[in-house]
Amino acid sequence: MSALSAVSALFTFFLVWFFRDPERRPDSSIVAKLKPGWQPILAPADGKVADTSEINDCLRIGIFLSPFNCHVQRSPFEGLVAEVLRKKGYCLPAYRPDASRMNSSAAIKITNKILGECVVRQITGIVARRILTLVEKDMELKPGTRLGMILLGSRVELEIPRGKAEIWTKVGDKVYAGTTVIGTFTS
Repeated sequence: MSALSAVSALFTFFLVWFFRDPERRPDSSIVAKLKPGWQPILAPADGKVADTSEINDCLRIGIFLSPFNCHVQRSPFEGLVAEVLRKKGYCLPAYRPDASRMNSSAAIKITNKILGECVVRQITGIVARRILTLVEKDMELKPGTRLGMILLGSRVELEIPRGKAEIWTKVGDKVYAGTTVIGTFTS
């Protein structure tokens, strides 16, 4: 096998592996332990929790996706897509918290009957420059519904109104979209 063939085969393998989209289900052992009336909040993306902060009246959880993470984003809970807003910007490193302000992004506003308006924001990175959003206004979402994909390393943020949920995750935690329960809220 020539060096060019080996490099081509490796690159092809990486692309197939990168664009994987495994089926996901919430961690049933954790969901079963929830108190009656409590709803899980699922991680919207695979990756590492890079930061948590309070911004305006919301709690924001930032997840950094390396090129080795699955890049399909999923709905963290049931809701209705209120709006999808696209913003042009830079392609700074996605692990930086200011990437949410500076980089190109797609903000998916989801209205949940209990939480109110929440946002899942797909943000480009230094390598990732394309965002594929699969949802549109007025779509009904179930927990784990595919929202879209960011191509290569990137950042995803979840904004939830402050005081309406209990967040379990902390900086440094590894999370998996549609599987990891990162918090709860009650009806």
